[in-house]
Amino acid sequence: MTSRDLVPRKPTAVTLLPPEQAESLVAWCNVYVSLEAAAGSENTAEAKRCDLNGFLDFFVRAVGSDHPDDWMRSLTLG
Repeated sequence: MTSRDLVPRKPTAVTLLPPEQAESLVAWCNVYVSLEAAAGSENTAEAKRCDLNGFLDFFVRAVGSDHPDDWMRSLTLG
């Protein structure tokens, strides 16, 4: 193997989401959009981003933060 060979790296939680962002639903949604939602067509990716933004807006308005611990069943039902 030479220094130019590509070596796939298995992503870890720390490389995808630094510890200082681990308590943010916005950061988790950004990781999701980067890895999963962008895998489809651009229209599908845009629809997923729009849906997630709507949910995050609702979540922050309802609880006043984007901390995952604030996500409760009653909020999901809302």
